[in-house]
Amino acid sequence: MRNVQYLDRYISNEFHNLKTNMEQRSFIENFRFLAMASDTDFKNFYSHNALSASDFYSIADTLYQLNNFWILSEFLHQHRQILFNEVHDMNRKTNSPDFYTLCKFGQDTLFTRISKVFESHSVNLYAVAEEPFITSSCTRKLKVYSSPQKNDQSMPQIILQGKWVEQYGFSIGSNIRVDCYEDKLIITKE
Repeated sequence: MRNVQYLDRYISNEFHNLKTNMEQRSFIENFRFLAMASDTDFKNFYSHNALSASDFYSIADTLYQLNNFWILSEFLHQHRQILFNEVHDMNRKTNSPDFYTLCKFGQDTLFTRISKVFESHSVNLYAVAEEPFITSSCTRKLKVYSSPQKNDQSMPQIILQGKWVEQYGFSIGSNIRVDCYEDKLIITKE
């Protein structure tokens, strides 16, 4: 009993040492998951290994059932490639994927559940909208160059040129938008 009281006091002190409300909220939600998740889901959630689709869905379903949308949003964002791959595979099989077909959750698909969560809670929408679903894509490796300025300071410069730019819908005179993320720029035609 004494060890439980000591642990409770220790956890409470650690909670109060956190500087921001965001840190405290994350701390609480992680403890809720710790207390309620199965051993397998808990181990897989904190593993740095790539998750299988079944492990991903098991954890996502657990977080959803716990109403732990704080961690669910972060978890979906961290493992969004699993969702992108799933949509990409669906696009290969058919031109128009049906997101309303039944899946492991029973009556809903993951995407309809995600939209319900986003409609009802203030979570980051970039987890869904960050990357476009492209049926045909290519990867170009470019270099960031230095562009000299009037005051002898260098500015970083990225040059996109070639027929491939037009091939992907960016003809001369097109207006574009650049969404900026840490280590990522997404260019979209407006």
